[in-house]
Formats: sequence, C-alpha cells, structure tokens
Amino acid sequence: MKSVYLVLMPGLDGTGLLFRPLLKALPEFIKPIIVSYPTDKILGYDKLTSYIVEHLPNDEPFVLLGESFGGPLALKVAARKPVMLKGVVLCASFVACPFPFIPLVTKKLLRPFLFSYLKLFAKLNAYAGSRLSVDIEKSLSLTQNEVLAERVKEIMQVDVSRELDNCDLPILYLRGIKDYVVPKWNLQRILKIKPNINDVSINSSHMLLQTQAVQAVEAIHNFIAGLKY
Repeated sequence: MKSVYLVLMPGLDGTGLLFRPLLKALPEFIKPIIVSYPTDKILGYDKLTSYIVEHLPNDEPFVLLGESFGGPLALKVAARKPVMLKGVVLCASFVACPFPFIPLVTKKLLRPFLFSYLKLFAKLNAYAGSRLSVDIEKSLSLTQNEVLAERVKEIMQVDVSRELDNCDLPILYLRGIKDYVVPKWNLQRILKIKPNINDVSINSSHMLLQTQAVQAVEAIHNFIAGLKY
C-alpha cells in the first residue's frame, strides 16, 4: 500500500512515551509522527493546536490520531483543514468534559501539588512491574505539575462539538470496553453529533493503545485502507 503518515497526539502527559507498544505494532506503510507537547510550558488547547499544525506533513497524506486529551486537539487541527489530511482517529477520547456533571468550580480546587500524588500513584498502578508501568511513571515525571494541572482544567472546559459536526473527513473512534476514565457515554455523545463515524470497541481499559496495540492497529489499518489518498 502507499505510505501514509500517522500524526500521533498523546494524552495528558504529552510526551509520547506511551505510544511505544503502538509503534511496534504498526505496519511499514504507516509512518508515525509523534507530536510531543512542551513539558514545561502551559499551553491550552488553542495554542497547542497551532503548535501541532507546525509539525504536520506538507506534501504527504496523513491521518491524525488523538488519544484521550489529544482527541479535541485532533478535531481542532482538522477544523483548520490541512490540505493533506485524510482522516481522524479518536482513541479513548471526548468532545467535552468526560464527566459533564463535574461543576466547573472544581477547577479552583486543582492545585499543581496534587499531581505529585498522581505521579506517586503511577508507581503503584495496575501495571506495576511492567514496561508500561515504567513508561507511565517516566512520562508523568517529565511533565511539570503546573502543566498537568492546566491540562486537566482544559479538559473540564473544552467543547469541540462544533468542530466535530463540521468535520467532513472519515472518523474512527476506538473505545475500551473497560474504560472508566472516558466512559461509554462519551462515544454516545459523539454519535449524536456524527452518527456515521466508524467506532470499534476493544476489550481494554483506558490504556487501549498500550495494552491492546495489535487490535488497535488492526482497526487503524482497516480504517486507513478505506481512505482515498
């Protein structure tokens, strides 16, 4: 098959380290480009969108993949209609706050020091002792607490429903059946806006690309194979 670039936008940590399993499973014709976010600079969704646009291929076809936090970014980038963009993949992601019943006033309770506990928890996570556990801990440790706090605040107030509605490109949604970080109702919300997207459910947690990389790549491969580029 003709080569195509897959531009990867990470989750909350922003480093791209957690894409390691996915990279190993990708076929040769899919060329990955990881756009890591600055780990020491506070950039909201709008500024990150401009940052990502600067890293897109100029003369080769590409597909965007936004994981979790990166999903709204993928839709914002798509809204700028890059000439060579052929499709969008949303993985374990959302168009608005994954838990809409959380009041925005909660943002005031988010303090950078709280993310020190998140980093501590990363050492004791469900994948403890595995390579994934090491990558989770390392990726979080590389990103400043202030940056993580602001990204969570961005998640709480983002709404890219309009960008999704206006997107005329093929869209694939990958969902983990056991994903309790971004529950199923987030996909249902997306389907209400865009009923014709292709959604694939995989038996996994929120860490879909990390724990079920082969199945994820199969779905991505089938999606890209059906694109015109």
